[in-house]
This record gives sequence, structure tokens and C-alpha cells, in this order.
Amino acid sequence: MSEVIMGNEAIAKGLIHAGIDMVCAYPGTPSSEILSAYQHYSEQYNLDTYAKWCVNEKVAFEVAYAGAVARKKTCAVMKQVGLNVAADAMFSSAYTGVVGSFVIVSADDPGCYSSQTEQDSRMYAKFAKIPVLEPSTGDEAFRFPALVAELSEWFETPVMLRTVLRLSHVRSQVDSQVDTSQIGVSYGGFERDVMRWAAPPRNPRLKQAHGLAQKVRELAKYNFEHFIQPYRFHIGKHPYLVIASGTGYLFAKEIIDQHKLDVDLLKIDMPYPLPRPEMETICQMYQQVVVIEEGEPCMEEQLRGGNVYGQLNQPTLNVDEMTHERVMQTFIDAGIYAGANPYLVEKAWQDVPKVPAQMCAGCPHRDVYYAIIKEFERDAIMPSDIGCYTLGLNQQALDSYLCMGASVTMASGFSHA
Repeated sequence: MSEVIMGNEAIAKGLIHAGIDMVCAYPGTPSSEILSAYQHYSEQYNLDTYAKWCVNEKVAFEVAYAGAVARKKTCAVMKQVGLNVAADAMFSSAYTGVVGSFVIVSADDPGCYSSQTEQDSRMYAKFAKIPVLEPSTGDEAFRFPALVAELSEWFETPVMLRTVLRLSHVRSQVDSQVDTSQIGVSYGGFERDVMRWAAPPRNPRLKQAHGLAQKVRELAKYNFEHFIQPYRFHIGKHPYLVIASGTGYLFAKEIIDQHKLDVDLLKIDMPYPLPRPEMETICQMYQQVVVIEEGEPCMEEQLRGGNVYGQLNQPTLNVDEMTHERVMQTFIDAGIYAGANPYLVEKAWQDVPKVPAQMCAGCPHRDVYYAIIKEFERDAIMPSDIGCYTLGLNQQALDSYLCMGASVTMASGFSHA
């Protein structure tokens, strides 16, 4: 079945195709459509699933994680700053692992279109020592949840699926034939194992830490054999190599094909953990290696080769979202393209007036902010939380926002100050 759907809808269908029947989420752009689409498809296919919004990301993570501890196939969905809220639980879950499968979908927002920070979730996965897969297309957004769920079950670890704004909200032709026979196959059942699920500090936890380090080495080997090795047949033909993942792969491929560059292109589906010895051997085959990735230098820091060029050479590359212009300029600066950047031209759309984001018609926040302004007449300090109510800026009805839940605590701090 082929259809034109949004990337988030492809992920939702992919979760069903993967047999995941328990999904918990907290809404936040660009992730919000995933749970609602999952609920829609569950009803469409008449499936017995559990899909609920939670009070925050920490709760969503912990509910879904408990399901995976009890042998279910589960998923927690959030945006990148929501991962901060769930971080405590995520780091501990990497130590204890799962016995079902546990998918963490984190939707990043390069360019801060609807977030207070850009934040690269892959770096959180690297910090927590859990693997992360990064789809590039709508088709991969549909297929990757099954890969992530299998990886989680085989290695008994949480696994992250990282998407970004452009992939989450792009509409593309997706081959999304869903196999619903996998839903409901996993039956929940908790098996008591105190030294695993309630391991006290210090020695039992250290034992889990050693096990986690060994698991990362095994995952890196699996990454090479199953994800990287199949692409190796397409490299070794030119003096330059581009290593790319996610949206960066599509930009790099388009530029290489369009300008017929003498460059090999190696696609990375699992940015962490990379198999360092094997990747160093590949890099040594080339005069110059360029790493293209959206966000922080997650892959580049793992390669550390003398001929590797990327964000560590140009620190500003990790600010704002990926564009043709920036990728082309990186190729020029790295010396793998000798021409001028043909994309650095004045575009007509740059002259189009920009309309600031507005609250939806009929939004009750408008009335609340009107009442606040009328009552206090700007004589009070008005902190806000992050969220769509930050659009009260358009009514000059707030003075600060830091993060979710900070309005009351910052008000307290302002009063003490």
C-alpha cells in the first residue's frame, strides 16, 4: 500500500507494524501527531491497543518503560526538550534494560521553530549509552520502528528513534503496508528479579554499568555488520568520502548527484554507537572525509580521524537547521568541491513579509492574557511556561519563559529577589 502521508503518521503506522501495542506520550511540536495518528490507525484496524497522553514526559516514559519490563512492546513519544524531563528515568533504564522492547521516539527541532533550544537527542542517547536510529525519508520513518523494536528486544535495552522537524512534518509517498498480526502477541507479565529491577548501589549497579559498556561494544559490532556493511559496496571508488545520516544524507546525495561530484557517500542509519576500528579503516582509504549530520557532532566525535572534516572544524554548523547552502558550503570549505556555491543567490521568497506566530482563533489563552493585562496594567512581572501560551508575547502579556512548569517557580524567585 502506497500513500502520501506525514512523517509522523508514517512513524505511527510503523509502530503498529512493529507490533507495539502500548504507547505513551506528551504533546510537543514536532512530535504531537504521532500519538493521535497511532490512536486513529488503531481504531481503523480495530486493534486492542493502549495509547494515552500523560501529564508530562517523565510519566509517559515511566509508564511505557514499566510495560517493557513486563514483556510488552512499548513506546514513549516526546520532543527533544521533553527528553530533559524524562532524563533521570532514561539513564536508569539503560542500566536495568528491558525484557520486552522499548522504543523512545524523540522529535528534534533544529532552528528552534517551536522550542526554547535546538538540542540533539542523539547526544542524550550517546550519554546514556543507548543506541539511536535516524530515518532520512518517509519510507524509513515507517520501516525503522520495527528495526528499533527488534534491536531493543535482542539487546534488552531501550532504543531511541530520532526524527527532526522536516522529516516529522514532510508529506511523501510511503509504502506503508501494515502487518497487524503482530499486535497483541506480547503478553504482559512481570517476573520478580530484585537484583536487576531494584539493584542497590554500589556493587550491583557497577555490575550493570560493566554490562552496559559491553552491550555498547556489541551494538557497535551489530551496527557495522547489519547497517553499515551493506552500504560498503557503493564506496571505495573516489578520493573523497561523505558520511551522512538523517536529513543530512538527503542533502548530501542531492548535491553530489546534481553536480556529479567525484565523491563516495556512506549512509549511517545508527549514528550511535559507531564501530570505531572499522570506521577508521574506511576513513583511511580517503584523502578527505566530510561528516554531514543535523545537530551536534555525534558521529564526528566518534570518528576522530585526522582527515575527518565537520562541525569540529566549523563550530557554527551545529546551529540552525540543515540547508542546501550550508551543506554545499561545507563541501567547498572541505576542499571536495572547487566551484562557487550556486545556492548563495538572492531568493524572491526572502522578500516575503514574515507573519509572527499567532494563537488559534478562539484560543482561551487570549482571554486570560487580556484579563491579566487589564488587571495589572503591566505593573507586575509576568513569567510564563514554554508552550503555545508563549504567544502571549504578541499581546505583550509575558516577560519571561524558561521551561515547562517554570512560571510559578520563577514568580517565586522574582518575588524573593
